Amino acid sequence: MQPVWLSISVPATTKPRLYTGFVTVNARKKYRMKISLNVLDKILPPPAEWKFDLDLWQHAVAIARINKVALWSKIHFDKMRPYYSMLAAAVQKCITASIINEPWGHQTFDDFPSLIKWIKKKDGTWVYDYSLFDRYISFVRSCRINNRINCYTMIPWKLSFQYYDESFMKDTVLNAKPGSVEYNAHWGVMLKDFTKHLKEKKGENLPLSILVVQKLIPMALLFLPRQNRFGWVGMPQLKVLRVICAGPITAGQKIP
Repeated sequence: MQPVWLSISVPATTKPRLYTGFVTVNARKKYRMKISLNVLDKILPPPAEWKFDLDLWQHAVAIARINKVALWSKIHFDKMRPYYSMLAAAVQKCITASIINEPWGHQTFDDFPSLIKWIKKKDGTWVYDYSLFDRYISFVRSCRINNRINCYTMIPWKLSFQYYDESFMKDTVLNAKPGSVEYNAHWGVMLKDFTKHLKEKKGENLPLSILVVQKLIPMALLFLPRQNRFGWVGMPQLKVLRVICAGPITAGQKIP
């Protein structure tokens, strides 16, 4: 037994009444099933005018796997478009953008790779490759998902941050707790560079980027650095810092 979900697009000009018809399914044999559709005397406004906020996370890697195509290839983007266009039709507001590898500790079946490549040079300086980030954001916007970009995440589940180290010529992992010297140094440089990049893209009317801080443990919120420690003040492209927490904050706790 295989369930089937049938979606029917009803034009706004359709007259209200009960419509009947048939759907034909060709499997090992042909099935002809009767359906009915009751159109009410109500008209929804255009989706762009809907007020509710929809944020269903997109998982591009899963689409590549089920379609058996190379990740980030042209055919991969072609396969993604129907899914993202369907989300846009449901008034999806947010673009899901992972800015580190595995923000959720690989809780999903498929990988959740970073759209930004972090590179530590031999002299200790950092460079960031935003080419995939830009390509992906441009694609999702072309599907009419345009309200904001949710960037995940400064506090991943495992508190580990992967980057490419040119000195060792391999991917390396930094394990650092929020508020530590290593953590502040790692993110401070990146956020300033990321903001500079977003400002440079301002002419493309890039939507607001939201830096999402997410952690299951409420106590982790107590160790978030203040905004001015990272130089977030004066970074208009990263205006909003949203904290998502799966558990309640204990009474009396304060978030810096």
